[in-house]
Amino acid sequence: MRGRELLLTALVIAIAVFIALDGALFFFRIDLTEDHVFTLSAASRNLYRSLAEPAAITYYVSPRLRKISPVPQEVQDLLDEYAVYSHGRITVRSVDPEAAGVTQKIQAIGIYPEQMEILEKSERTTALVYSGIDIQYLDRQEVIPFVGGTSNLEYQLTAAVMKLAQDRMWAIGVLIGNSKRSLQSDYSLFTASIGRTYAILPIAPGAPIPPSLDALVVLGGKDLTAADLQPIDRFVMAGGATLFCVPGVEIHTRGDLKATPLIDMPILDLIASYGVRIANTLVLDRSAKSFRTLRTVGGRYVWEDLGPYPHWLSIRRADVSRSSPITRNFEGLDLLWPSPLVRLDLPGIRYESLAKSTRDAWIMKGSFQTNPYEVKSYDSSGGQVPGQYDLVEALRGRFPSYSERSAAGAGAVLSRPTRLVVVGDDDFLSDLIHYSDSAYNLSFAGNTIDWLTRNEALLSIKTKGQWDPRLDRIEDPRAKLATFRFAEVVNIFLIPLGVILFGLRRSAVRRRRQRAAEGGK
Repeated sequence: MRGRELLLTALVIAIAVFIALDGALFFFRIDLTEDHVFTLSAASRNLYRSLAEPAAITYYVSPRLRKISPVPQEVQDLLDEYAVYSHGRITVRSVDPEAAGVTQKIQAIGIYPEQMEILEKSERTTALVYSGIDIQYLDRQEVIPFVGGTSNLEYQLTAAVMKLAQDRMWAIGVLIGNSKRSLQSDYSLFTASIGRTYAILPIAPGAPIPPSLDALVVLGGKDLTAADLQPIDRFVMAGGATLFCVPGVEIHTRGDLKATPLIDMPILDLIASYGVRIANTLVLDRSAKSFRTLRTVGGRYVWEDLGPYPHWLSIRRADVSRSSPITRNFEGLDLLWPSPLVRLDLPGIRYESLAKSTRDAWIMKGSFQTNPYEVKSYDSSGGQVPGQYDLVEALRGRFPSYSERSAAGAGAVLSRPTRLVVVGDDDFLSDLIHYSDSAYNLSFAGNTIDWLTRNEALLSIKTKGQWDPRLDRIEDPRAKLATFRFAEVVNIFLIPLGVILFGLRRSAVRRRRQRAAEGGK
């Protein structure tokens, strides 16, 4: 009997040892989430195929941060998955920079400590903590200066390793066609967001556009001459992917919001030659963002909410493409004073509408009214028939040359196969998104650029598990208003009334019991 117990004990220990060894050699887990949010994407799992030599990932993290936050362990788990799936091509290690004495070294490459507020033993203090990643491959290096979470970390890591393996800088050109605007003063949020993945190269109007660019972004175009458009056309003809953000009506955002239709503007003719006409009108919609402005109250800045502003369209999930990877798991998009788009159905061009207005939208033309304090005076009345309008179009194919058509009257010269995206609005990527509370516009722009540069693998990582962060998930304006009113009635009247009735009933029951007790005596 004694020998049998020893044998069973030895077998249990052996099984435990084999399980531990198997777990070290073979890795798997089951992810039951809809988008496999907690599983590396195929692009990340197959990174090792592009690496001729091993790559080294070093996670510099302060022990104090490990004690107070789950983020370092989540980051470590993600990095370990890269190592497991890499077949030995990616090594991962975690380093305490202070204990290793490398603080000056990592600061020299861009990894700096961040100040964090820490609550320990009922005392609130601040501390400088590191949480940065250094990726090295051959003699090349990429750095993620600070990691505060894992929501976008897989995208950043995979993009960094891909750039190291390809040994080239990913770059997009940005051409601003409005002489009163600049990247620094008007599009700083856009450049900061896109600049995390792509180098930003400003392009002067009329200047040559390097064919090595991964994509071109054109923001506005009222000041571009026909001569300024020739480099853009040559870029497209050579197969250059381009995002056109060009309105048909200019809004004077630094003044009184006066609207001016941009008639006979060459950039509109260029875009029309590629298959999309931008109308010189504005789309208004009942699905709209609130107009906000900053006011000073008691020496402090506060937001003044003027209510829904029909010129600021809030695009609903139901009105975006379900098939395009750009709008897969749609986060949100707000367009500010957009112009409608009209397909010209050119042969050989594949069109896809990425975003539309609701069916309750209407067109404003002629006498434009844009004052946010006078919204009631320019609603959909006055003979306007509500309808749905295209606002963002994606195009693929071989496009006719604008320059050749202008010179010879025919579009016989076609571009190399390429991709274009057209938006009848340039304000939705400007720093006005701070006022419209539309930060997800930057994610939409990033998705669009990834699609234009044919980085679908990266795009699949970015859109994995995305969700619409807007709390007003009821998108129909009438249903939303009815819900708000129902909530007001319940919270302001029914709940307090219920509390009062409950209290009266409790009081009546107590009085009856008290009278019964007194009568029994």
